[in-house]
Amino acid sequence: MASDSRLTGGQCFDQGPKVFPLPRSDAILGFAGDTYYAYPLVTHLQTSIGAYPRSSDRRFPLGHAIRHASRVFAQSYGLIHDFPAGADRPIDGDAQFLFGGYSWHSSRFRIWQMRLDRQQKAFPVRAVSSRFYFIGSPLVVKEALEQTNRLLASRSRTQATMDMEPFEVLRDIVKGGRHRDVGGAPQVAKVFRHMNTQFYATVWPCDDGSVMPHVYGRPLQNYESISWPAFDPTTLDFCAVTPGAASQNPSRVSASADPGISAEEPA
Repeated sequence: MASDSRLTGGQCFDQGPKVFPLPRSDAILGFAGDTYYAYPLVTHLQTSIGAYPRSSDRRFPLGHAIRHASRVFAQSYGLIHDFPAGADRPIDGDAQFLFGGYSWHSSRFRIWQMRLDRQQKAFPVRAVSSRFYFIGSPLVVKEALEQTNRLLASRSRTQATMDMEPFEVLRDIVKGGRHRDVGGAPQVAKVFRHMNTQFYATVWPCDDGSVMPHVYGRPLQNYESISWPAFDPTTLDFCAVTPGAASQNPSRVSASADPGISAEEPA
């Protein structure tokens, strides 16, 4: 799962987390839309999963967990009150979510999509049948889908044989800067078949021209050392982040690739 890092609303904030870990390590959650809905809902889901041992230790099937997420989101949204003057419902807004991971129950990777239905005050769940899926503003999603299909066709690939093409499209849209609501460093996380999740620091240019590892869109401080491996969106290489990597030349950020991490492995 991957995302840009930009939050908007009168200003641009390029250090906004959009891909979230969950207390159960076989799944991750991403969002697009308004943070005043998305952030509280994400926190409620994280807490709900963490407080239920059967879910946090992954005995609770992934398909049950996403239906639980839908009910938690609808419950919280339905309890909003004290609306703005003259309004009889919550303020306009959009909240979209992707919930994905490896399901031991079906022995395959699964993706589900949820989007706020304001009329029904619900977050209906829809299983995604394709191997990739975009959420976000309609114009950007349409562009991303078209570019991905063109890129796959140019490489004589299909969804069954694709590798990192959807991410490459996301990266290029972020770099292109054509859409005000898309920007910042990409965020990348993977779920593996062994039902564990890995988040990555992304090696990305800063405003001053330097290239540094970023975490959730934020460039690391010169003194920071993290345990996350790094991912270079330009070369699609996985590498290690060494201590003090933020103060190093970008070419020195890369180290030996982790043999257990491959761009070819589905996420």
